[in-house]
Amino acid sequence: MPEKLLPATIRTRVHEDAISRVTRFFNATTVETLNELFQNARRAGATRVDVTIAGGEVLVRDNGEGITEPAALLAFGRTGWDFETTRREDPAGMGIYSLARRPKVTIRSRPQPVGGTALPAWQVHLTPEHFLGRQTAAVEVIDRDSFAFGTEVVFEDDNASTGNVNCAARYFPLPVTCNGKDVDRIEFLHGAVHTEEWRGIRLGVHATRYTPGRRPEINFHGILVEDAGLPVISSMASTWHVRADVIDCAELELVLPARREIVETPFVEQLRTACRTAIYRGMLKADPAIDVPAEVHADALAQDVRLPIARAELSPWRPKYSNEYSTKGERPDRRALPDEPIVIEADMPPCDQQALWRAALRANSSHRLCAEEPRYNGYPWYDGLPKATKLATTAALDGEEIRIEEQRIRRNPPNTGRPDGITFTLETVGRDGATRSVRIRGDVAFPDDDIGWAEDLSVLVTAGSTITPGELADLMYDAFFTPSDHPEADSYETQVDDYRQAAFAKALEVLASAEEAMLSNLRTAVARWVAPYLPQGRDAIIHIRGDKPIEVTIEPDEGKDGTG
Repeated sequence: MPEKLLPATIRTRVHEDAISRVTRFFNATTVETLNELFQNARRAGATRVDVTIAGGEVLVRDNGEGITEPAALLAFGRTGWDFETTRREDPAGMGIYSLARRPKVTIRSRPQPVGGTALPAWQVHLTPEHFLGRQTAAVEVIDRDSFAFGTEVVFEDDNASTGNVNCAARYFPLPVTCNGKDVDRIEFLHGAVHTEEWRGIRLGVHATRYTPGRRPEINFHGILVEDAGLPVISSMASTWHVRADVIDCAELELVLPARREIVETPFVEQLRTACRTAIYRGMLKADPAIDVPAEVHADALAQDVRLPIARAELSPWRPKYSNEYSTKGERPDRRALPDEPIVIEADMPPCDQQALWRAALRANSSHRLCAEEPRYNGYPWYDGLPKATKLATTAALDGEEIRIEEQRIRRNPPNTGRPDGITFTLETVGRDGATRSVRIRGDVAFPDDDIGWAEDLSVLVTAGSTITPGELADLMYDAFFTPSDHPEADSYETQVDDYRQAAFAKALEVLASAEEAMLSNLRTAVARWVAPYLPQGRDAIIHIRGDKPIEVTIEPDEGKDGTG
């Protein structure tokens, strides 16, 4: 068998199979098609674009230079634009293929004279078969005097609407009309607090509440590139981002033909750095006293932008609630540091946080507790503050000092009781690394940090505590209640009511007696399940004696007996 020889050289060529797939180069939506036609009009030097939608057809007309060579329409990859346009925008020569799926397309054009010589006006009718290269299209000469200079494209589209035109023209640089009415357009950098130009791109800095999701970041003459990875930087109060409006930038490469994505090149990283610097300048311009995280301050300084060091302010510390739906635990605004501040960094369950907070309030030291702010790590004033990294809780019960955290590890929490004293010890670490202790006397602690039903909780209340059953029940609710979202669970309101009643009964058991707790549960059961059935305005007496039948007596109505 003879050996097959390999070619000596190879070179790039466009295979006919590529032509057979041109209908997939664009998504064929009305907006995408209008975008491409608008871009062609702009490159052709048009000063306006007029769109008409009627009878299932869309007509797009511009007053540009027109098309001198009809064959260029179907020349795959051939642009036909002048050198300056090619240098500036790198056109793909494929935009006309956004029409490739349309059942019927008509293109008419009357070119501007060249060297004083008038050029013929013409028209061509195209179908998908022409775009796919399966048929040739006839070019017809038309009366140029009846057709103004420029190009007109008509295509079938039953779903086209003025909304499509509004979307395509929103950031387009030329005036656009739709059915004779001007289309509203918006400056892409509208609302920017600071703008600057960088290598042919206008950068606009915006301060807004940033929400994740798709958002336009780059405007290429009306075509939007979303999520291009431009930087988003947060100050302590707001979020800052940049929009990039392309004016004349050959270095920015977009994925052809639709230009909806950027090509990752070294230039793009330079653009992102320039955007960060622009944001820092915008921050300083909008608020010369702006507070920023330490990391942002350092990065801005590396870009020769000197942002101020954040003010020595922190939010007061507030305890977390077991119920994640509670709004009571929202962090207050930052305020000036108190005397002898303590930054709470310790990881504590809600039950310990609630008990510590009550103790701090009673000891008039709650104002010293400040919420941690990791974004300030790196600022000397913040790094120098004492940080509480650990909480230790002890209780003097039955002549013995119980270390609650150790008991939890052993899964052996002490029973509910009335200790002689409870102490919360915050271990703090200073800049020098030295450990110090801050002790706060308390009156309530929760030995068991497992979230469970109120009647099963371990609760310690000092013998001399003045806490009321209602206050203790509220504390237990805040420390432990977590609603169930199981499909078979009661409503949220019912779960809250049930837990509060169980917590109140447990509080009575701790502070008064088990009998008081039992009576409280009975009163609640009667109020919920019996009282609704009683005749309005009449009293009832219920007798429950061991195994005997339950007796219910209702006061007589209008002199009649009501025994049942």
